[in-house]
Amino acid sequence: MADVSADEFLSASKCVLERFHFDKFRETQKDASLNLLKGKDVLVSQPTASGKFVIFQFFPIMTEVVYGCD
Repeated sequence: MADVSADEFLSASKCVLERFHFDKFRETQKDASLNLLKGKDVLVSQPTASGKFVIFQFFPIMTEVVYGCD
């Protein structure tokens, strides 16, 4: 993915948090999402119900915000 501005990242983060009714990201969610945006491979190992789905959903939502996809 092309370089993402801080404003685009914040906008996408806000969309994700609002969509899933969260107040903030867990540290592992934020780190994994940032590394995905940097084009790095990410392996996340967390217990069930720890919020891995937010990481999976972040990238498509980010694409919507940056490229205006519906």
